[in-house]
Amino acid sequence: AIPVAFERVIHQSGQIVVTGLATGLGNISIAAHQLANTAESICFMPTFGFSVASTTMISQSVGAGDKELAKTYAKLCIKYGVVIMVFSAVLMFIFAPNLMGLFIKDAELIALGAMALRNQAFGEIGLAIANISSGIFKGTGDTKWPFYIAVIGMWIVRIIPAIILIKIFNFGLAGIWIPMALDWTVRAGISLYRFKNDRW
Repeated sequence: AIPVAFERVIHQSGQIVVTGLATGLGNISIAAHQLANTAESICFMPTFGFSVASTTMISQSVGAGDKELAKTYAKLCIKYGVVIMVFSAVLMFIFAPNLMGLFIKDAELIALGAMALRNQAFGEIGLAIANISSGIFKGTGDTKWPFYIAVIGMWIVRIIPAIILIKIFNFGLAGIWIPMALDWTVRAGISLYRFKNDRW
């Protein structure tokens, strides 16, 4: 339970820092950032369902001593989660302005939020893999690695580059959302490496 608790602390504290960076960019940017986050959640929520399901099914399989069934469930959860996320990411990329238009009518906000969503569309598959893999690992009792991966992704891959892109290169809101997509891609890569090597 302790690594799981600290994983949430890492995630939430990182989100606070990211929101602080967005706030420093001005009212338009923080509004676009928050609304884009809300719009994105429509696309990625199914992966959280697969993550919870994978934890349940795999923990039951491991408890019953059937490791092969656990592997089968794990592969199916990742496969179906990725298929759904590919579909969602394509729709999010194409209809990003329409998604933003559900929340606001301001053209500048819609354009800025759509830019953020289209950047993140390239990280959605990684988000699916990382979230579902985290559920898989937790189902086997391996709660430390999701914590380690969260630290690497949130603080090393997302926040540090975001600070550099915003403070030094003046990327604006894109300086937050580009590292966000990279974060999920890196988390997915580490998770898949651990998964394929049966270290979970």
